[in-house]
Amino acid sequence: MRELILEILKPDNQGRKITQKDLAKKMNVGSNVVSHWVTGKAKPNGENIEKIVRLKLIKPERMIEIFSGK
Repeated sequence: MRELILEILKPDNQGRKITQKDLAKKMNVGSNVVSHWVTGKAKPNGENIEKIVRLKLIKPERMIEIFSGK
């Protein structure tokens, strides 16, 4: 699950990067929550995973790869 969050935070093809603070704001969670996801201290719950999908923060194909361990 940590890999999912790190994938969201890495720069895209145009070099744009989302910060942990930006992600927290988009997800409507505290920045400490995102920090815990990044460090592996916590995992996003089902509701937050749905938000990631709805906000199109990661390509669905890449999310499937991460969840399938590829």
